[in-house]
Amino acid sequence: MERPFFLIFVKYFYSLLTLLAFFSPVSYSIWLFLPAIILMWISYAFFKVGVYKGLKFNMPIRIQSRSTSINHRKIFLLFTIVMIAFTPLYIKYYTGANALTLLLSFRSMAGSDSNYAQYQSYFAENNLAQFSMLKAPYILGYGILKYIFIFFCMYFIAYTKKARKKEYFLLFLIFFLYFLQGVSRGTSFENFELIIVTLFSLTLRYKLIYNRSFFNKRNLLYVSVLGVLGITYFVVSKSMRYAEGTDALMLRDITATLKFDRDHWIMSIVPYIGSVCMNLAGYFTFGLYYTSELFWKVLMSLDGFPISFLPWASSLIYPNMTCSNVIESVNVDTGACWQPDFSTLIFSLGIPLTYWIIYKMGFFAGRFYNYIINTRDLSYTIGLFYISYQMLSFPIGNFITSSSANQISIFITLFVIYTGWFKKLLIIK
Repeated sequence: MERPFFLIFVKYFYSLLTLLAFFSPVSYSIWLFLPAIILMWISYAFFKVGVYKGLKFNMPIRIQSRSTSINHRKIFLLFTIVMIAFTPLYIKYYTGANALTLLLSFRSMAGSDSNYAQYQSYFAENNLAQFSMLKAPYILGYGILKYIFIFFCMYFIAYTKKARKKEYFLLFLIFFLYFLQGVSRGTSFENFELIIVTLFSLTLRYKLIYNRSFFNKRNLLYVSVLGVLGITYFVVSKSMRYAEGTDALMLRDITATLKFDRDHWIMSIVPYIGSVCMNLAGYFTFGLYYTSELFWKVLMSLDGFPISFLPWASSLIYPNMTCSNVIESVNVDTGACWQPDFSTLIFSLGIPLTYWIIYKMGFFAGRFYNYIINTRDLSYTIGLFYISYQMLSFPIGNFITSSSANQISIFITLFVIYTGWFKKLLIIK
């Protein structure tokens, strides 16, 4: 049986995380990382078993082909106009920044300190962390636009055999507007999401249009080159957040407990690669450190051992404490780093139930994949994307659980799948 593209996608991502843990010059040996790495690969195994189980089930096709009167290209043009109007308002509300000013500043486009500091200051001063009715239209609007954004990325990249030049331009424009939202906050998360959506759509395109795997030597070479360019931009933009931001490879401790190790072997042999890995470690290695510390200091302790196996035991052993609270109580500084969903699930539900959930995610991913191949249904495609995206998020962060836009987008996806509304719009022939 041919291996589904999204399963390869997750496997490559986990492989890169494993290599990054090995090469990152941090004050934490690869042996201490082992629990998180092993737990991550076991989760992949459960997901894979679920996928192949789901592939054996053929979902009944009850949907008629879409109406030829629906013009996706006109809808795409309308969506682009709405996004052009909404993005500056969204940026202004959340950061106080002017979109035009951002466009005219190269330092801002690189994600400078002024953007990041101003965003943090403006967010705190205006109490934007608290929900309000004034905030609701921006949250809801951004969530709806996020869903439509993913829809059209997949429509033109994965499902359209040959798009027009005007459509490529509009696609580039909405990509740029999405990128601009990250620039306004001085962060790189939006760029990361753009890369994931694009790669997912490209790998799906090879299956639907060319009926072959995306993962050949030539494409992997292209991805590697683009990856080097993307990492270079990320490192430079990260360094420019700091006042002395002229040194793109300026290295700093990730947190007070996960420090830069100048005596690490890679800094002696290939210091440039070590420096790049260190810049990435704060985003992609910290989650493995977090899970390993949870394992060594909590799950392997006499008090915390029952948490490993018993659902909700943590609420009895550590009442009124979250996973983050417990981690900090055992002298682990989390700083401003991403905290992985995988650790939160294990802490709340135990390892067996966590793996059962991952198995069921794989099962539904396999069923969705079968349905997509047979129907070209974009609602199920977006559903499959979010399952895959959550698998990427598990070991390193909380990309979905901390994002109201992603949660709204998932709600719309599930609503469309469950109710069958808008199905004619979402079937691509």
